[in-house]
Amino acid sequence: GACPVCGGPPVAARVRASDRLRYVTCALCASEWYVPRVRCVACDTAAGPEYLHIAGHEGANAEVCPACRTYLKVFDEAKRPGVEPACDDAATIVLDLLVGEEGFHRAGPNLYVGLGAPAAGPGGQAVTASTTR
Repeated sequence: GACPVCGGPPVAARVRASDRLRYVTCALCASEWYVPRVRCVACDTAAGPEYLHIAGHEGANAEVCPACRTYLKVFDEAKRPGVEPACDDAATIVLDLLVGEEGFHRAGPNLYVGLGAPAAGPGGQAVTASTTR
């Protein structure tokens, strides 16, 4: 599920109110691309996603893939007019906590909040930030 423009990972997706199609948003360049709703953005399996949500966050769902154990938040424009996937993703961080407790990991990071798998550095080693006092 890499961005067709820059190759970046997805941050979230929106289901357009007009045609009910799912468009995934790139975490790096904010480009959007169409991915059929029956396909996992991370592993491309067509097994059909499952959805998790939290009461009070209408139109915000975590689309989870049992095959690869990843998730992507999907926002429904019909229930959340004016949705901005990266910002709405950051605003629903409690959903990340719920989905993480279920053993799923993000399909891509949100650069506003730093959630996601560590970036790979040279040689495929994980790159992590650290602070010293």
